[in-house]
Amino acid sequence: MGPGIGLSFALAGYPVTLSGRTQNRLARAALEVEAATAVMIDHGLLTADEGHDARQRMTWEIGLAAAARSTYVVEAIAEDLALKQDLFIAIERLAPTTALLASTTSALSPTALQQHLQHPERLLVTHYIRPAHLMPMCEVVPGLATSEAIIQQARRALESCGIRALLCRDVPGFVFNRLHLALVREALALLRDGVASLADIEDTIKLGFGSRFPAMGPFEYLDLSGLDLIATVATAVYPHLDCSRDVASGPLADHIAQQRLGMKVGHGFHEWPGESPAEFVRRRDQEIIRRKMILRDELRQGTHRK
Repeated sequence: MGPGIGLSFALAGYPVTLSGRTQNRLARAALEVEAATAVMIDHGLLTADEGHDARQRMTWEIGLAAAARSTYVVEAIAEDLALKQDLFIAIERLAPTTALLASTTSALSPTALQQHLQHPERLLVTHYIRPAHLMPMCEVVPGLATSEAIIQQARRALESCGIRALLCRDVPGFVFNRLHLALVREALALLRDGVASLADIEDTIKLGFGSRFPAMGPFEYLDLSGLDLIATVATAVYPHLDCSRDVASGPLADHIAQQRLGMKVGHGFHEWPGESPAEFVRRRDQEIIRRKMILRDELRQGTHRK
């Protein structure tokens, strides 16, 4: 996530330092930024000069020294609470007292991340969605101690990057992953019960929700359909929705037990004999860019409804 987050700030005109543990990791991150800007240039989201200028605003350093001269610090390490807590303790010792501290976690509590800090009011979560440099939204999740000033600083910074900052309370999974995993859980249950094939379930989501949700959110759908009608349908369907609390059973657990762990091993729910993860990500990003360009045109014309 780090390279994409850094690129999003650099594209907005900010000087950015990406910090890493090894020179090899920093070199890989630089290649990721180069590839990301090249794709954006190829699809008309950036000019070559804009891409070059953004990369020139980015510097690369081993260690945490950059925190001492930063006003906005974003952490993007593994999803491990203890590791993140230790890192923020180290960052807090270095960073200016006015610096904002943000975690990119997708599930860990900002209140827990604040636990060992001298100034917990400075920390919150900014949950970016992959790919961070292309997605037009980010969840802002304050902990119990986060100050209102820090919340507003984070929202202003994100929105200056063209990213909609969406405020969420500190609950497990926040908003995005709670909605996402509810859909995933039901998809797994439908596959488990043989209701439809994997391909047809996948296409229902991509062709159905993927076509309609950009134009209509769930509450707009409720209002359009009529709340009384939706209540009737929900009464019939709710009792049959999957409510599994244990992931150690069903298709997901079966695939894990068989070491069918996804693209990284060549097979998961799908077989991946020839396509690399990088090639799949390239195709995914092309579709995200297509939608991003539509959204950009809507915003320019003032026709996008927030």
